[in-house]
Amino acid sequence: MMEIGESDEDFTATPPNVSEAATSEICNLLPQKSKMRYENTYNQFKEWRQKHKAGKKSENVLLAYLQRTL
Repeated sequence: MMEIGESDEDFTATPPNVSEAATSEICNLLPQKSKMRYENTYNQFKEWRQKHKAGKKSENVLLAYLQRTL
């Protein structure tokens, strides 16, 4: 989640390769028990983004994705 004071522009300005490296590193930090669940959930989010042509990751995109589960 974004920190207070960060804008969507700051979040989406992250180059894709840096964002992917961070995601990869996060996966290495997860306990094995949680890793599969995280990867499954993240893949569902990526598929949803593609299906809805949501483009870059942003707080608004994440909120729209989460709204579908309510």
